[in-house]
Formats: sequence, C-alpha cells, structure tokens
Amino acid sequence: MRTNPFLLTALAVSLLAIPAAAADAPKGYFSVPGTDTAIQLYGNACFDVVLDGVQHGGVMTGLSAASVTSPDNGQPKNQWDMTMDESRLGMRTVTPSELGDIKTRIEFDFLGTNKDSEAGRDVISGETKNYAHARQLYGEWNGFLAGKTDSNFEDPDGSPNYLDWDGLLADWYGVGRIQQLRYTSQVNPKTVLSFAFEQNSNLNLGGNGGNDLPGSLTGRAQYADKWGHISFAAAYSKYTAFNNTYKAATATTPAVAGSTSTSSKDSLSWAIAGHFQFGDDSFVYHLGVGDGQYGAGLEDGVVTVAGQLQLIQAKQFEAGYEHFWTPKVHTNVFLSYVGYGRDTSKGLTGSAFQTYEQAGGNVIWNLTRTMQYGVEYIYGVAKTFDSNTIVNPDLSTTDAVHESKLHFQFKYKFN
Repeated sequence: MRTNPFLLTALAVSLLAIPAAAADAPKGYFSVPGTDTAIQLYGNACFDVVLDGVQHGGVMTGLSAASVTSPDNGQPKNQWDMTMDESRLGMRTVTPSELGDIKTRIEFDFLGTNKDSEAGRDVISGETKNYAHARQLYGEWNGFLAGKTDSNFEDPDGSPNYLDWDGLLADWYGVGRIQQLRYTSQVNPKTVLSFAFEQNSNLNLGGNGGNDLPGSLTGRAQYADKWGHISFAAAYSKYTAFNNTYKAATATTPAVAGSTSTSSKDSLSWAIAGHFQFGDDSFVYHLGVGDGQYGAGLEDGVVTVAGQLQLIQAKQFEAGYEHFWTPKVHTNVFLSYVGYGRDTSKGLTGSAFQTYEQAGGNVIWNLTRTMQYGVEYIYGVAKTFDSNTIVNPDLSTTDAVHESKLHFQFKYKFN
C-alpha cells in the first residue's frame, strides 16, 4: 500500500495543534480525550545535499562479481543529489492497563520507492517517486515486543554520530530494522538481557534453499555505568541448500527422476560494542564476525558451490570519537573496516570485494533547540580478492574502486 507523504504531514500538523498535555499524561505526551491513551508526536524535516566525487550513490556493497563492474574511470564525477527522503514523522502511545502499560510506536521516513517504475524513477518524467516507508512499527508490553525495529543484534548507542544515510558499511549495515519477536529483562539497574526471534533477509541460494528455521535467534547482554556501556550480541541461523538432479525428457523418453541431496550449515555471529564517556565527549566502538544478514550487509554471504552450501564470513570493525567544542558545536571522526573471507579450495572464486575501508568526519552545529546544520566528508576504498580484475573504459585494469562524498544537511525538529 502506498502512503502519501503529504497526507501524513497534514495529519501530523493537525495533531500538533491539539492542546497541551494533560496533567496525568507522561512528560512530553498529551492525553487523547475520552480515552486512557497518551500520545507523543515527533519528527523532523531534513534537507540533504550530497556531492559524490567518484562513485554516484555512495557505498559499494555486495560480494558478487557484478558489484565490481563499475570502475572509477567509468563513473560520472561530481554528481550532486538533493533530497528530503530522510525526513521523519513518528508517534508513540502509552495506554495503562491492570497488567502493565501497553506501548506502541510508528515512525516513517520517505525512502520508499514506486515499485511500478524503473528503480523507483518514473520512466517518462524522470521524477523520483518517494513514498512513506516504515522505519519503526511495533508494540510493547511488560518486556515483550512484536513488530519492526532495530535488530536485537545491534547496539545503536555504539555507532558513530554521522550524517550520511548509508552510514558506514561496518555499522550493522546488513541487519538494520527487522521484523521480530523480542523479550527484554532488566536484571538489575545496570544490566539488561534481551532475546529475539528475527525474520531472515533474502539470501542468495539460487532458489534452492533457505533457512531451516523461519528466522534467526539473537541474544544481547548490556552493562551500563557512569563510564559508559558495553554490550555483547550473538545470532544463530541454520541454512540448507537442495541439489536436485534428473534426466531430461526427450521427444520419445519422459523425464527420469534423479537424486536429491542437501547441504546444511550452522551460522553463529557475534559482536561486541559500546561507548566510553569522557565528560561531554565519547568514544564508540564495535567489532564482530558475522555470516549472512549479520555479516556487514552481506545478503549474498550464503552461497552454493557444486551443490554444497558455503558461508562467506565478514569481519567488521568501526570506531568513532565525538568532541564538543561548545554546547552547540561538536565534531565526530570515525573509521571502519570490513574484510570478507573466501575459501578458494571450496570454489568461492571471482572478482569479489575482499576489503572495504572508510574514514570520515563531520561538524554539527545546533543553531537552536530545534534547528541543526551539519557538514560531513567520507572517503572509502574497496579492494577485490584478485588483482587487476576491474576493467576501465580504456581497457586498463585495477583492483580497487573508491568513494568520496561531501554531505551538507539542514534539519528542523518538530519537538
């Protein structure tokens, strides 16, 4: 179902016109007349201008040979892009009950595209079609959660404060927000445990297999104190591939059934993340090893080779430091690394990416409580396993492609 962003904006504006919060509503919420429900509205209007100096579209992702067929010399340089796709509208509700508060959250951005047009772009007019896209959509009750939100494998507070919507490839990129069932327990004031059953993303098994389970099992433990916090997460999945053989039919002979074989692999991914606080400044970090959707965005990290299933492991690391020069002006510097594993003895060959490295920084200025301006630069380089596999237009070869992004952002917060 398509959602008109203008209708959503009009709805948000009309709701914001409702009188101030009633005395019995939580802070920042207002009571809905005639009900026990309290509502909080939030969001922002975000205008982004991005200059792609090398690769238009930014981060190079994926592991297939097709992903390295765009050399730097074959790309249009200095491509500008202006968008308001990252603007958001959100609503939280709280309804008390005898068995505990019932909470819901719904949040949209405008990164949804028109599936009836080519790559989200109208074929005739060339106008990009953007529709409301659900970022958060879930309900909570007594520690239980059902719906779409950040993966339980993630630690959002362990991520650098960057502007770019693509982010860093090492930054939980393959998991993101996902459908799940979760239970969270506050063990003590400093320790939280959470367990979730999460939906699988698409995996490249050539249509001949998938996850043995309907989803993946994840767990996360977090400990927080005045100095910051640390978290440890793990995810388990099991994949199976099917290899069917048969004798093809001819004009005089019907098809003859052959043999069916299966190949299964258990996948265990893990990650450590957190932050250290130094007054107003902070250092964030994340390192981990993952497969499939928990392997740095590697949705094709589970492949079949000669009928046998193989996992392509991703090692990922990132770190960032945020420094406040004044209460309103702060800077962030960050770097990330992703390395993909490939066992050539098992037939995993081709001109696929082996490493991807990024570094960048930004300056963010909070002009007022509701207005923010930022400028950011990110540089990245992706290298392939096999040297000189990327062919330039002049027929010369190379083993790396690059990104260079300059990003300007103006954001107005509604609350």
